[in-house]
Amino acid sequence: MLTFIIWTLFIFISEIIFKILVFNNIFNGGVIYTIIFYILLGALLTIITRLFKEKANKIISYIILTITSFFFGAQYIYFMIYSSPFSLYSLTQGGTNQALDSITHVIRTIGQNPLLILFFIPLLVHIVLDMLNLIDYSRLNIKKAGIFIAIIAFCIISIISIFIYDKKSNNHRYNIFTNSNNPILISNYFGINGELYWDINAIVLKTFSPNVSIIEESNSYKDITLEDYNVMEIDFDTLINNENDETIKTMHEYFKSTIPTNKNEYTGKFKGKNLILVLAESLSDLAIDPVLTPTLYKMYTEGISFNNFYTPLYPVSTIDGEYITATGLIPKAGVWSLKYAKDNYMPFTLANMLKSQYGYTTNAYHNHTSAYYSRYNSIPNLGYDTFTTCSDGLNINCNIWPESDLEMINATTSDYINLKTPFLTYYLTVSGHLTYNMENAMVSKNWDRVKNLNYSNTVKSYLACQIELDKAMNELITKLDEAGIAENTVIALSGDHYPYGLTLDEINELSTTDRDKTFDINKGAFLIWHKGIKHVQVNKLSCNLDIVPTLANMFGLKYDSRLLMGKDIFSNSEPIVILANKSWITEYGRYNSITNKFIKSTDKKLDKEYINNINSIVTNRFNMSTLILDTNYYSKVLK
Repeated sequence: MLTFIIWTLFIFISEIIFKILVFNNIFNGGVIYTIIFYILLGALLTIITRLFKEKANKIISYIILTITSFFFGAQYIYFMIYSSPFSLYSLTQGGTNQALDSITHVIRTIGQNPLLILFFIPLLVHIVLDMLNLIDYSRLNIKKAGIFIAIIAFCIISIISIFIYDKKSNNHRYNIFTNSNNPILISNYFGINGELYWDINAIVLKTFSPNVSIIEESNSYKDITLEDYNVMEIDFDTLINNENDETIKTMHEYFKSTIPTNKNEYTGKFKGKNLILVLAESLSDLAIDPVLTPTLYKMYTEGISFNNFYTPLYPVSTIDGEYITATGLIPKAGVWSLKYAKDNYMPFTLANMLKSQYGYTTNAYHNHTSAYYSRYNSIPNLGYDTFTTCSDGLNINCNIWPESDLEMINATTSDYINLKTPFLTYYLTVSGHLTYNMENAMVSKNWDRVKNLNYSNTVKSYLACQIELDKAMNELITKLDEAGIAENTVIALSGDHYPYGLTLDEINELSTTDRDKTFDINKGAFLIWHKGIKHVQVNKLSCNLDIVPTLANMFGLKYDSRLLMGKDIFSNSEPIVILANKSWITEYGRYNSITNKFIKSTDKKLDKEYINNINSIVTNRFNMSTLILDTNYYSKVLK
């Protein structure tokens, strides 16, 4: 029995350390599940480590303890970088390469988190107990094995019973585990082992199917017309009546009930113009400076600037940010959504819409390899005729890291700048990538510009990387001007996520106001510019989910705003910024899903129903995004 107690305590201690370090709590709404699960694991590990002869059992015990210690430690470090646990899917796709794309940054994160050693306490305690001959490695007899099997059975029955009770009472715990579609919340409520169990079922075994409640919005549609709203002629009633699949039918009902966004003064403003879409690695509004990055500053202060814009970091960093910016959908938890969607019908990407509706030539460029995140599969499906990278003939110096954005611009503008047809060009930049030190090629290249600034070396290095992007934009504008198309070519530029290569303290070195680690750390930059554009400052709350519908409206494209999770920023829609852990920001306040607390930013009287309603909207948008991806929904509703 001592072995069982030891194993249960080891798992318990590891989980408690993780919860304290990551979420700053020990117990919350999932405490009953968690304790029962600890007991179940303790009994299971007791059986596994007492099946064979003593020598074999001892080896198995040390292997399990070592793997467990490293697993908790790895999850902790990953959480410190990406604010999320890593998924088994990422491991099966060649490892968590997004975490390992700079081993220097991983080492730096480990150095900044010395409490990582706490996860090895169970292993060290086990060694001490073993030296004192207090660990029993003998093989279990049938009677003792039966006791532990009975404990496991009792735990399983208890968990199922509690789940049934919670389901009937609509308890928050049940909804979190079965319908949150969010590993961050699950690990907060049920621990990292609970998240692992969910990950195996949802991602590996694919047994998870999110529920959808049609409670977000409702409208009679009596006054909704194609002339006034961004909608398409979709006969949802016929689709519903002819659909046998209950999930698809519910999706039809949901989208039928969703209010579309209205056309407005910006509808068709850029119709017929060229579009250059730039997704800039780790670009923050804090990097836009009149002296260090004068071209970005010029574009921001001359063009349309979005002053209350967010680019939240999702678990798979750049590829999730790219998916959001390209599709207007929330990434599915635990997978690489852009790769996952490679065979799906994707009618609402800007490239597919501009190409199919107005005959645009579409080219995509990336100054790194196309194999990273398997982009060679996904980018063409977004609607790009060509995708040129370091592994596909991009004529730049690809033997440095990170590669130069300026060199990419110089090597590619001739492909499209003299075209007779309108074009969409997509640039996925990399010069702003971590790690921010002198080993970074862009840091060493631009160090003289930042070396005397009154910032830490890491912050100066980050700015040096963004200087290379600024040089690239200056060169791009110069070439457009020389070709006489600068007035007819719109540049839309945003970051893919906040610069997670900087700590919060380092970010606040640049910020005039202290940014918090939950909300304002996610603030980003989005600007729209062409030569001669009238400057507009947009203060409405917005995020990268809103880029596709906003640009689609401005380019006069036909799309259905009900089928996207983002909204046209210039419409009269109520703004919501949705974070990866289902926290959110509205014009009335901020809700922290981890602490379950709402902070008002208005004098308007708000009741609990308001918070519950926004939580339902956020959950539905997460789940709908997942179902659109899983079911290839657009092919069913539009083809």
